Amino acid sequence: MGFFLKAIGVGLAVASVKKIKHNIEEEKRRKNTICRFEGDISKEEFYVMVKRGGKGIRRITSLYADGTMVYGTVRSQSGISDWCFRIDFNDYGKLTGTYWISTDNNDSDIPKIVADRIAQQISNYPDCLDDSFNKELHREEVQERQREQVGAYCPYCGK
Repeated sequence: MGFFLKAIGVGLAVASVKKIKHNIEEEKRRKNTICRFEGDISKEEFYVMVKRGGKGIRRITSLYADGTMVYGTVRSQSGISDWCFRIDFNDYGKLTGTYWISTDNNDSDIPKIVADRIAQQISNYPDCLDDSFNKELHREEVQERQREQVGAYCPYCGK
């Protein structure tokens, strides 16, 4: 009986190692799939959705997107320090509203709130396009052209 239990234990350990390895490989494959914004939502529209996702959250000091990756900086409740989060919206090269969050502060709901707001807009596209969205989109398109002309450098992503 003891041998049987040991064999089951070893079998379960091997199965979990294989599952973990598969999950890591799948995560690499998902992240390495390039999203080109060739579908319904343009890069500029996504950037407007990101800006809207952080509106009204006073502690957010910085929120921007680079491709399908969203970066945010949040002031701590004490106001003494900042912490960062990253939301990955790349779902095998598509912008589906599915996301993955990495954060320096797992106790805060702010990254999830922002991610849920952005995902809601993606899910409701094109119904989320109202007059104020179109005005913000126009501003974003102008800013994007200016960044391309100047060759602006972002200290966070190095671009």
